[in-house]
Amino acid sequence: MARVKTTKTTIRAVSVALAGAEKPYPHYRFSGRTFLNKPNHNPFLVDAEFAPLIVGPTQIPDGQVNVAYVNQQFTATGGFQPNTWSLASGTLPDGMTFSTSGLLSGTPTENAGRPYPLRIQVIDDRGNGDQIDVSFDIIAA
Repeated sequence: MARVKTTKTTIRAVSVALAGAEKPYPHYRFSGRTFLNKPNHNPFLVDAEFAPLIVGPTQIPDGQVNVAYVNQQFTATGGFQPNTWSLASGTLPDGMTFSTSGLLSGTPTENAGRPYPLRIQVIDDRGNGDQIDVSFDIIAA
């Protein structure tokens, strides 16, 4: 039996139903009925929201100068669609781009001889967000 603390009283949830599993993001609606020493049942509703969770990729492959990079699509679960992706920090090699849909692509035209560390960020429709750090190298062809 779940207990929900409110500012006026403690509600003891007698039954809880889960709805919303068909949605593409984990937004769950819990509902139930309580007994507050009254002959009738008092309904309640609780909405639970979850921020996006980046699931991958957690590692990305290295690339070669003047060779098309193997496109990497970053994905997130949770939150409220649509998600908007961005580079929170780091710079891409010339010739490569990172789209607001989370796609890293392009043909690198420079070899800096160093890793390219990136912090990838995703923000959902309600402002919830998450970040992941990845790094890759561009080697001479």
